[in-house]
Amino acid sequence: MPAYFLYAFLTLLLSLVATSATAASFDCKLAQSKVEKMICVDNGLSTLDDQLDAIYLQIRKSVPDDQMEKATQRAWLKARDTCADMACLRRSYTARIAELRARVYKRDNAQPESPVTITSESYTLNEPFTCGETPSCRLLVCVRLDTKTDGSQHIWALVDMSDSHGVLEVSGPVTKSKKGGISFRFEDGWGNLGKGNFKTVGMKGYLSLRIISSAPDSDRTIGRNYGESTLATGTCKTDRS
Repeated sequence: MPAYFLYAFLTLLLSLVATSATAASFDCKLAQSKVEKMICVDNGLSTLDDQLDAIYLQIRKSVPDDQMEKATQRAWLKARDTCADMACLRRSYTARIAELRARVYKRDNAQPESPVTITSESYTLNEPFTCGETPSCRLLVCVRLDTKTDGSQHIWALVDMSDSHGVLEVSGPVTKSKKGGISFRFEDGWGNLGKGNFKTVGMKGYLSLRIISSAPDSDRTIGRNYGESTLATGTCKTDRS
């Protein structure tokens, strides 16, 4: 073999050895086990080893002292080392990488837990009133104020006046009112935008609802459900009995 061909062959061989010695997550010069040597001589396995090492370190940085994660990785390494051929190693690495990537995706895309209700206060009003030729009209008003685990408050209010031909029901978050109590805004389902205020004094609650923007084609009769009501503490019963 001519000298320059021999030189080129040796250069290429040394280049491959150098690549395999640095491609894996560990130093291939120190490889001792059969599995480590298989990883070092195969570029595909070496790349998988690098990928696994990178994603594992990413997880470890987010929770440095996660003993369970460390134990899981040690258990995987022990199982990996039982592989007798490269095909087994590829399957082992591919499955572990997919598992860790799924965990990172779940962590990075986790939705915050929705706050849950920890306390509720209910107020109600159910009284008769005269409405033309119908003697048995009733006004039913219910308010429930929920306090959530994140400290926020949400209100649910219902006003059902017999002769209004509609039930006004609103719900949503509230804010503190400058005039005392709480305030909230809503859309009533008939195209009207409304504003509400609610405050408590002793065992009574005071609800005020008004239209702040009226829809031209909305059913005007729903407007009778707006106004002021004085309620007493008690469980809401959404009927007129």
